[in-house]
Amino acid sequence: MNKRTPGVAGQPPSSPPRCSPRGPGSLPNGTIVEVECWTYGSPVSGYTIWTRLYDGSRYVSDYYLDTGRVQSFLPQC
Repeated sequence: MNKRTPGVAGQPPSSPPRCSPRGPGSLPNGTIVEVECWTYGSPVSGYTIWTRLYDGSRYVSDYYLDTGRVQSFLPQC
């Protein structure tokens, strides 16, 4: 997993991320994505941590990522 950590954390979303029956897209398993920060959102299989992709416009539930404890190395959004 690649990650970028900006010098200053981004602005928090206006509302917590949540699941959508039809998300904006998907990636094949094993795809490397860059992430910049994390926040809390609606639970996905018990995971309430959501990670913002580095493009700044999309979040993904940490349930789908192999990040370890993302809170220990990324700032909160």
